[in-house]
Amino acid sequence: MASVVERGRLVCDAVSRVRAGQQIADLAEQFPVRARRTVATALLERVAHQLAQLLAVGVRMFAEPIREIELLHEKRLAVENAAVAPDRPLSIATSGRLFDIRATLDLGRAERLGLKIAGRQVVYDCRAGELDGMPLAPVEGKVRVQILVDRPSIEICGNRGRVYKTDSFRSQDPIEAIEVFAAGGAATVDSLEVYPLRSAWKR
Repeated sequence: MASVVERGRLVCDAVSRVRAGQQIADLAEQFPVRARRTVATALLERVAHQLAQLLAVGVRMFAEPIREIELLHEKRLAVENAAVAPDRPLSIATSGRLFDIRATLDLGRAERLGLKIAGRQVVYDCRAGELDGMPLAPVEGKVRVQILVDRPSIEICGNRGRVYKTDSFRSQDPIEAIEVFAAGGAATVDSLEVYPLRSAWKR
């Protein structure tokens, strides 16, 4: 269900910033002659600094589910802006065995935060900065998780492909609920979307 592509997102972003140089020069033309050099220099220095940071990271491999998975989506089940705490998990009732699950989680004060799917927990360790054992830094205090549940496997994708793994999934029974839980403190579920999936195999 997933494809691995060498996107080089950061480098592409850097290239777009270089192209913005001409736009900056055009912008400077709108200022009085005496101010043009100062304005253009300041703006170009900022772009150059950002470009250096982006190029220092280099090309990365990203892996995330292909967009065509959305063609298999059935009814959308969703919750937004919901608080979770150690004594107050969040649950969405479901039925079936195939799912595309997407969650944006605000870590808040939680030490651990995750999703429970038929006994399988996908956990973000806030202290260690790890998603299901994979190093993953939060972005502005949040992590984005996408999980594909298939009959024999589960695929976990963090922050739009920065980390990705496939693991075995042993449950043979229909999944009756998707649960978000927190440990060690409260957190917020910015969004939780659950899409039951049709089989990709024609019958």
